[in-house]
Amino acid sequence: MGILGWWVIGPVPRSVAVSANPLDSEGLRDLLDHVVEGPGFFVTAARKCLPFEIFVEIVGPTGQARSLTDSVLWSPAEAAEALAELATIIDSDPAARAQLIRRAADAVDTQGDEPDYDAEELITGPLRALRHAVEHDLDLLAVAAIN
Repeated sequence: MGILGWWVIGPVPRSVAVSANPLDSEGLRDLLDHVVEGPGFFVTAARKCLPFEIFVEIVGPTGQARSLTDSVLWSPAEAAEALAELATIIDSDPAARAQLIRRAADAVDTQGDEPDYDAEELITGPLRALRHAVEHDLDLLAVAAIN
């Protein structure tokens, strides 16, 4: 059997965000039920590995990368702060970005059991979700879990 690591990042309507407690399991379920799927939505899952931990290992173990792998609910301002830090790491140099994607693919191949895993999406998906939240002034929920 084995483990399944999954990670969801997506916008949440402010009306729901202000009334839910993401640290409470009921509040977290309510928030997950209200994540808006669309251009600002990112989800990934992999057997026998933890995509969110690979992201942190590849992008950097401190700062906003680590924060995204907890269950967090960010305001648009907090999402903007995270975007600024992560965009500098991921988008500043195309060659460096390609290297991050190769390292993510190697990590998934080594740790997991996902032959068709999209390592580029693992590196770029969180940025897309952050940009969408910032551009549309939305709260952003990030949840990482293991089943």
